[in-house]
Amino acid sequence: MSTEHGEESAREPQEQGFLDRKTSRRGFLSGLVKGGLGAGAIGAGISAQKDFSGEQMLLPQDILSPEELSASNIRINNTSETELYLRKEVFDFDLFKDAKEGKLDEVVITLVDDDSLSWNALGKIDDEFVRTLAMATEEDPIEYVEKNYDDIRKDGQRDFESRQSLYAKGLEELRLLNEGELAPRLEQEIKDMEDAVLPNIKIPQAKKFIDSMLESKRERLQRIADGTEREILVKRIENDLALIQQAQELLDSTQDIDAAKEYFSNQSHTYGRIVRAKGGIDFSDRERFTQRQADMGAKLDSLDPEWHNKVFVLVSVGGRMTPKPEDSYPEPDWYELRPPSFNPDDYLVDMLNSRAAGLHVMRHEVMHYDDGKLVDEGITDRRALDSMGEAALRLKENKDTSGYSFVYKNKHGITYAKKPKSTEELGNI
Repeated sequence: MSTEHGEESAREPQEQGFLDRKTSRRGFLSGLVKGGLGAGAIGAGISAQKDFSGEQMLLPQDILSPEELSASNIRINNTSETELYLRKEVFDFDLFKDAKEGKLDEVVITLVDDDSLSWNALGKIDDEFVRTLAMATEEDPIEYVEKNYDDIRKDGQRDFESRQSLYAKGLEELRLLNEGELAPRLEQEIKDMEDAVLPNIKIPQAKKFIDSMLESKRERLQRIADGTEREILVKRIENDLALIQQAQELLDSTQDIDAAKEYFSNQSHTYGRIVRAKGGIDFSDRERFTQRQADMGAKLDSLDPEWHNKVFVLVSVGGRMTPKPEDSYPEPDWYELRPPSFNPDDYLVDMLNSRAAGLHVMRHEVMHYDDGKLVDEGITDRRALDSMGEAALRLKENKDTSGYSFVYKNKHGITYAKKPKSTEELGNI
């Protein structure tokens, strides 16, 4: 998930690569290998209900009506396949609370009927302003490929080889674990770092880095003793194999420049975005934006002169990101975590290997917004998982589903809660 915003400080508007870092297509390429619309809103709120597959649907009783959404400065652009409903608990989130209190002029949520926010998917958004904004803050993949095709091939090959190396390392560690040799090796590495490395470090940040590495190795030793390291290591190996296959797909799909253009137009590891332009976005900045983007930026002001104090959220709801009832009531332990990072803008959640990844996206994007500012990806993931954990605890202890504030309706059914046998079974629904 990514963010694009202009903050109250002098900080430049920036795009913070759910799993991308898309200040450039180069970052997009890295995200690919690393693994980051239909009908518009009716009035100011939710589009008319549809009969999906003839199944009886149960919506929660506390959803916000179109009138309540409008009064709270919230607008939803649904697709022809998926509808989003918000429950009253959404006002616990800063984003919606500030909209309701008038600190924001409007929050606009746009669902995108695709499994990512690829260039071609963005181009199909019905809302002209949202479509123009999304594409203005995105680099045209055709332009990108024409300028960087040789680097795409070189970087793709390098990343493919790097993934192969990590996969081989994982297999070797699994062999050592099976033969009882991994723990002694870790113990020796810890001793060497403590005796030879730490005493010579003078820079506090470098010492912090080494301390973290040591702590990670000690935790691995404890997991070996507990018998839990094997499962974690096997998952890591499986993930590395999937990434090798993904890197190979990129190489196979970019063998000539025309194929590369098509590939980058249809592929993305961005699943959600939040855009805030407090103070406006200077599209004339030639280091950040092309002439095409500058022209689109000028068009934004003609479409909506008052857009600078609004927040726009885009969320993928198609393909593997499609909400399904069996994935309702998500809990934090459904989500695989990526290796620790010292960069606060690195993602915490591994979207490629997590159950119900799509249900994390909306909560993640909303949690970017904290007291009027947009926070980094890692912090946002933690905030989103904490929020999800609170919702899960409320359900477990009180049979109260209200913490699951986002309700999706599509041909599969209603997602936030499995179809209950009775209202008594789930309490507050």
